[in-house]
Amino acid sequence: MIVRWIPPGVLLLIAVSPRTPVCATTAVTPDSLPTIQAALDSHRALVRVRTGQYAEDLRRHSAVVLRPFPS
Repeated sequence: MIVRWIPPGVLLLIAVSPRTPVCATTAVTPDSLPTIQAALDSHRALVRVRTGQYAEDLRRHSAVVLRPFPS
């Protein structure tokens, strides 16, 4: 086993660095988010939509895949 010494300044920098939240790239509507548009606004790559009627005027800001759920 190799043990390496890490300078205290580096350890302090790691300890106080901001944590970036990890976002899933998939959302299930309405489980994860209440509307399809909310899922699109969350910038998910894949939006799975449960069977139902959604009276929405969808506006997308980037490429996204809408798939029925479950599939």
